[in-house]
Amino acid sequence: MARFLLRHLTLSTMMEIKMLNKFLLLFAIVAGVLSGPANASLISNTVGDSDCFGLGGTCADGDLWRDGLGGVFFNDYRDAGDIATASHTDIWSTPTNPSWIHSYSLGGETPISAFLDLFIAGFADIGSINLLADATVIATYNFPSQFQTVHALTVAVPLGLIDGSTSFSLSTGGSDGFIIDNSTLRIETNSTNIPEPASMVLVGFGLAGISFVRRRRQKV
Repeated sequence: MARFLLRHLTLSTMMEIKMLNKFLLLFAIVAGVLSGPANASLISNTVGDSDCFGLGGTCADGDLWRDGLGGVFFNDYRDAGDIATASHTDIWSTPTNPSWIHSYSLGGETPISAFLDLFIAGFADIGSINLLADATVIATYNFPSQFQTVHALTVAVPLGLIDGSTSFSLSTGGSDGFIIDNSTLRIETNSTNIPEPASMVLVGFGLAGISFVRRRRQKV
């Protein structure tokens, strides 16, 4: 009789444990689906305004700055705001190697990618042009026979240079110039997956199930 009761108790306990394991597995799957990124964020900092190089209106990559948009070489299209905050923009410059700074806060998060978007046009006999970040060349461009084409350039920025303030500059190899509309630095920071409220409810059910099995075992 004692052997029968022991066997019955063992089988009953094993069945309860198997049921609990299945429940916890289902809980883990659902919790994983319901969890989401909590700290993923995109930091964006723009220097200059989007006013089509001071001409007004909008323009896009591939537009012709002179023949299509009416831009004139050697002209200054800056307004008071440009001169105060981004004096290198909206002015057609002979190669003066303009520089500017993007300032931002990472908020204690770790950057995982960074890109600079540069809107530039009006090239004329410029030869090659280097884009530098903190005095490090990160891209080199050549625009043969495109002396007035608008270019929307995007280049990856080394994460080691993303520290709250990054300076950029252009270094040219020709005798003529170009015009800059604006630049935007985009930084993606780290993300951490945490359970959302629905999955926290499932955690409660899981703990309740464990408690229920323990009570049954104690009663038996």
